[in-house]
Amino acid sequence: MFNTAVLFNSFSIFEAEDLAIGDYFRATYGKKMNLNKHIGKYFFEQSTKFTNTQAEADLKLGDIYYEGSTGEQSFQRAHEQYRKVINQRESEHNKDSLMSAKEQAYFNIALMHHFGHLDLDLDKADEHY
Repeated sequence: MFNTAVLFNSFSIFEAEDLAIGDYFRATYGKKMNLNKHIGKYFFEQSTKFTNTQAEADLKLGDIYYEGSTGEQSFQRAHEQYRKVINQRESEHNKDSLMSAKEQAYFNIALMHHFGHLDLDLDKADEHY
């Protein structure tokens, strides 16, 4: 599931311009839709249910909310996803990927404090760096 999410998030599998949904989305919301990012987000959400991919999937969901690549940019939701990664416990299924995911989550939260996306707090940023 996680690999499918990465593929959709990274490559243009579907060209929304060629699909009727692209016209609907543009008419309804006034902007283009990246169908690949939406499908990727769905599969990342499904991947959070599995211990061996949960940390990486939560980290990617945080990135999606941070960047707003599916249309909804929310620094608060990105922060929540990064916190989920930090609070995860190590198990035999995720010990290889969890540490690097936690390090990246701490760094991302530090950036959010550093640039004022949550609140401009350089002391909190320094704690997370």
